[in-house]
Amino acid sequence: AVTMIPGVTSYNDSEVTDTDYQLLNSAKNSIEREIILFEIDSSVLDKDRDMDSVVNNIRNLISSADTLNKYTIVHIIGHSDSSGFERHNMLLSQDRANSVFNYFIANGIPQQYLVSVGVGSNQPVTQETSEDKLRLNRSVTFTVELRGK
Repeated sequence: AVTMIPGVTSYNDSEVTDTDYQLLNSAKNSIEREIILFEIDSSVLDKDRDMDSVVNNIRNLISSADTLNKYTIVHIIGHSDSSGFERHNMLLSQDRANSVFNYFIANGIPQQYLVSVGVGSNQPVTQETSEDKLRLNRSVTFTVELRGK
């Protein structure tokens, strides 16, 4: 049953949808560009690291996805550099992902939108070997999954 509004013969919501898709893609891209760095052999979040923008982008992503009737999952991917034993690196990378996961939950992101996984040194952020670049492998990165509800 369509409710008619006197004087309105048609309505085009494509601009609203385009804006919603732009907001969704903007939040997705912002999240996927984030890299949270860790010290050597540590899974403790740096207290000086501003995480508010990441949390806000995840909130915006969830809201935009919901508006577009899409379900979203943010994959929190823990990494480690290749020094040391791989078993230790796998555990360390999972601990790093869990630290970020727990931070997001403590800051109001519902758990059903988050997945944390550690990949050890198997999926390096960079292949570079300089210390400056190797630091990128001691990190957490993100991928965003979107699908219809």
